[in-house]
Amino acid sequence: MAAASRSAKKTRATKGLPRQAVLHLCDDAIERAAMARWLSDMEPGLDTHSLGAFAEATEALRGGLSAALVLYACRVLRPFELEALAGLKAKIGEAPIVVYGVATAGAARNLFGAGADAVVGAGCEPAQLIEILRLVLRGVRYMSPELVEATEQPDACALFGACGVAMPLLRDLPIGLALLQGERVLYANRYLEQQFGFDVQRFRGLPFWAAVADPHRAEVKRALLAGQTGDTVPPHFVAPVRVGDGSIRWFESFHAKATVAGAPAIVVVGVDATERMSGMTVEQARHLSVVDLARHGAPDLPAGAPDRPKAAAESRRIEQLPLTRRQRQVLDLLATGASNREIAATLGVAEATVKLHMHRLMRVLGVSNRTEAALAARRG
Repeated sequence: MAAASRSAKKTRATKGLPRQAVLHLCDDAIERAAMARWLSDMEPGLDTHSLGAFAEATEALRGGLSAALVLYACRVLRPFELEALAGLKAKIGEAPIVVYGVATAGAARNLFGAGADAVVGAGCEPAQLIEILRLVLRGVRYMSPELVEATEQPDACALFGACGVAMPLLRDLPIGLALLQGERVLYANRYLEQQFGFDVQRFRGLPFWAAVADPHRAEVKRALLAGQTGDTVPPHFVAPVRVGDGSIRWFESFHAKATVAGAPAIVVVGVDATERMSGMTVEQARHLSVVDLARHGAPDLPAGAPDRPKAAAESRRIEQLPLTRRQRQVLDLLATGASNREIAATLGVAEATVKLHMHRLMRVLGVSNRTEAALAARRG
């Protein structure tokens, strides 16, 4: 009898489910009703199906529910919820999961790791949540700024904290912008989609080095993964990329360290350098590093600049200067055009420390300002 009653209850729970819906998981019945009204204002074509537990959501999906978006209320993150969330993510496919009501950066980091596409803080207003959901439905990953600011390096997090509201603008920039964490592409804007010929979902589903052509794939992988584990990330390189139609294009990229959800990440800004690299084939580039390739195709020295023998002599002079390892690192980054702040972020030191190194470099190089020091660094 009890078994028959449970069976009837399950049938009622899944009968008449909308073909596609926003699946809202919350154990508060009043909140479920309010959320249904807000979501109907956001997108009339999306019906809301509210449930109180993961088990009910699993049963609803088995019964035929196709979720366009999952919204989950999480005030206190309990251990079993991460496993349940990961299991739900596996069942709903590409539908994004938005977790709201989160109180701590640690919980946010764990929720992202379990498969959440957006984590919204407990102080979020209803109208703001609606706008966040609109962003997420367009493929944007989001974290509330107050959760980002609670991580160890708030300055480095500023980009991702702003991305929650600024990504629609960043998406249409005429340069590439990507955010990498671990092996994953957390975000890539439209420029990168167009240059690589991949759609958003495919691009974000690949490890970041997948599009890089051999023999430089392993080098890019090693450099950008090492940059997330404390090593210095090369600030600038050029790599051959195999795009969607199978052809090779050259991508010139610039990198900076960041922190997302309490974990290291790399911000990549880049442009198509195929025209500049037109004289270089992948076979010719085989024995050059991606840093060496960044120097290929540089414009000729301007009129009045030293000739080649003098430039070589200047290079040898700079190599022999009495500089520490750290000062040479600063010099190398200065040669790429990096600012003091960018050098500090790359090396993981204070900007004031970089300024001290810069004074020492100018004195040793025999120059009077930062611009002259950068020119000397490039010659060296």
